[in-house]
Amino acid sequence: MNPQDYVPFLRYLPANERSKIAIKDRERRDIWLEELLQKVQTAIDNGEEVSCLSEGLLKDKSSEKLTKVSGGFETVSTTAAAGLGFLSSPEGQDTQKRAYEAIMEVYSSDEEAWEKCISEETVPYVVALR
Repeated sequence: MNPQDYVPFLRYLPANERSKIAIKDRERRDIWLEELLQKVQTAIDNGEEVSCLSEGLLKDKSSEKLTKVSGGFETVSTTAAAGLGFLSSPEGQDTQKRAYEAIMEVYSSDEEAWEKCISEETVPYVVALR
């Protein structure tokens, strides 16, 4: 998973290795999805029955079906709010302390951790929190 795919403002941060990977992943995924969508469209055009969400979208572009597809992206802000709520709770404070300790086991200073936190995923505890 690349956070840039779900949190658009992350795409505007200075390019780093993680961003470059996310861009390549997105480009490759776009090609695959276009190929799959084209196969479904060809099957529909040939009168074949295809049982999948894409068929429903291609045949009936009603807003109800489009809302169901985009629903996953609408949960990002809710998840972020719930995450911040948890981090501000007593249990969340313990989690933050544990995460900080895990970070400092990997990096030699707060500055180094701040500089490298976006481009690296070297702290297993923090990665698991995502």
